[in-house]
Amino acid sequence: MTRKNIEELNQFTYEQVAEKVDGWRRDLFGLRLSSASSHVKDISQFKKLRRNIARGLTIMQEKKMIAIMQMINEMLQKNIQEEQV
Repeated sequence: MTRKNIEELNQFTYEQVAEKVDGWRRDLFGLRLSSASSHVKDISQFKKLRRNIARGLTIMQEKKMIAIMQMINEMLQKNIQEEQV
């Protein structure tokens, strides 16, 4: 995955990234099945898919943390405004 692809993945919503990760997991499962039954031409696909899954999960975690921080900030702003009134 190139730097451009990673930046593009960052632009997706949480749900879109989750769908991509799910697709990569399915691809990895299919690759494992095909390797058990026959010869796989490109062994490096295993490593690439695992890394893509890890990148996707990292981006999902970052998006989750950003959402939590925004909620906390909103709650703090409400508390500050209520105290001033």
